[in-house]
Amino acid sequence: MIIIYALVLCSIKAQEPIFNTVELSSSFRINSFAEDNNGFLWMATKEGLVFYNGFEDLKIDSASGAYYDLVLYGDFIISGKDNGKIEVFNTQTKRIEYNIQLPSKKRINNLFLSDEKIYVSTNGDGLFVVDNLFQNPNVYQYPGNYTKYLYKIVYSSNSDRFIISSDRGLYTLVKGDSIINKHKYFPDVIVNNLTLDESNLWCATYDSGLILLDLQTDSLSKYDQQTDEKIQDIVVHENTVYFCKESGLWTLGQDGNLSEINSLCLIENIGNLFLDSESNLWVGGKESTLCKGNLLFQIIPHNLSSDIQTIFEISDRIIIGSQQGLFFRKENGRWEKVINNNITHISGFNNYLLIGSYSNGLFILDNNLKVLKNITSKNGLINDAILDCHQVENGNYIVSTLAGLQSINLSTSNNEISLEADALFEKYQFHDYFLEVFKDEKAGMLLGTDKAGLVQIDNKVVRIDSLNDKKVGSIYSITRAKDRTLWLSSSNLGLLKFNKDSLQVIEEIQFDGDPYTSIIPLEKNHLLLVRKKSIDLYDVDNNNIIYFNKEINLSHREAYFNNYFVN
Repeated sequence: MIIIYALVLCSIKAQEPIFNTVELSSSFRINSFAEDNNGFLWMATKEGLVFYNGFEDLKIDSASGAYYDLVLYGDFIISGKDNGKIEVFNTQTKRIEYNIQLPSKKRINNLFLSDEKIYVSTNGDGLFVVDNLFQNPNVYQYPGNYTKYLYKIVYSSNSDRFIISSDRGLYTLVKGDSIINKHKYFPDVIVNNLTLDESNLWCATYDSGLILLDLQTDSLSKYDQQTDEKIQDIVVHENTVYFCKESGLWTLGQDGNLSEINSLCLIENIGNLFLDSESNLWVGGKESTLCKGNLLFQIIPHNLSSDIQTIFEISDRIIIGSQQGLFFRKENGRWEKVINNNITHISGFNNYLLIGSYSNGLFILDNNLKVLKNITSKNGLINDAILDCHQVENGNYIVSTLAGLQSINLSTSNNEISLEADALFEKYQFHDYFLEVFKDEKAGMLLGTDKAGLVQIDNKVVRIDSLNDKKVGSIYSITRAKDRTLWLSSSNLGLLKFNKDSLQVIEEIQFDGDPYTSIIPLEKNHLLLVRKKSIDLYDVDNNNIIYFNKEINLSHREAYFNNYFVN
């Protein structure tokens, strides 16, 4: 599979996701989230339980009253209410299956599942544990002289103990024990929320900022103490801490620097955060507002963003080809240059990488990005300036250079890479620069020229330089959509849709702005359209385009990429 990353050009800060508002049909305050096994979102609200299927939110009919926390258990969502009641809902039928009333009628703040038991923190009656919930439930209330206002529960497997936040700092409970102890090193402050990241316990406090407790050494580090604003919730994703106050969302990076996220749709009066299985960060407001941003968006450095030409992924490693060279992103987040040349092409063959450059021919790299071979005009190429490459079959490429087209065959044997080149295209005596090479299943070889239209080679050569008495101009990209219609991007005529079985134009679609330099087919018969200052999405079936640069106010100062891909 070749992964093609689409450029999203955006003016927001480093490591900042692009958030989009989720339209909700009714008004409710979100208290908590859970994700079921189908990847759908459940929300505990003051007005009941709400289910979101990705398109619309639906209120669960059998759920009434105020819900404060949710936890997934198999095909069931277990919920905690404001009156001490636990209710269990079937995620398939969306109906209540079971309920149990705690001895307390205080609000349930948090539910934590461990070893088939549910640990329950309450807002005034301390900690409970429920065993055998679905058969003969046994409820036990932990005794002792500890505060009865408990909030979030986490479990540290390294120390085999639960850690519980409260209005008086942190408490600990060794698994299997019945004694709840005050954490002696943690200050006596209100801790609203907890997130455990290996041995790092992140604590959101009421008026003491963000506190990090190292569970191995019990050492404390304090962040964000400039204001006395309450920190509501925390999530951690790939060494970056995301935390929210009522006034906004912030990040704490590995370098210890704090930065506020300024994405345009973010909401005021933020209540909670939730990170789902696809790295989507959901931001819930207290006034019926919900936003979602994907944290897999990774920033391309500003010094590369103005001249990126191609992006590739191999072994979960992102590779960028730009006018400055070939770069890859290391595990520490830094970008390292591998080849100092203008990179025009990246593709894979037989666990190797084929790199095309504008002035030094082809490079072959291994999976560790070590250069194994440099193929130039001295050892097989007709010219060192590579414009495009297209793999016809495994190892066989059509290479476009400033001196014309060339067919090459790359083979590997005993870890040796050999090259065979032939003069397959010499007989055509082309005098064009070919920006795009595309071997089509029905139309044969299609060549997109610089300023001279389209060339087709299928038993004979056919040149299409005009359509309806209008010059086609340059052809930047050629592809087939999921419905097998053929699409071309023209500098003069915009997006051209051809018949499935012939080179007959059936639609000419003109768009505002610069021409599209890349067309990428996506699922659901969509096309991702890439150009200098934006990406847009075109719905082939409904003949509809979404201009992302207009929808979310994109600019070209910094570039992001996300996992749009094509087989």
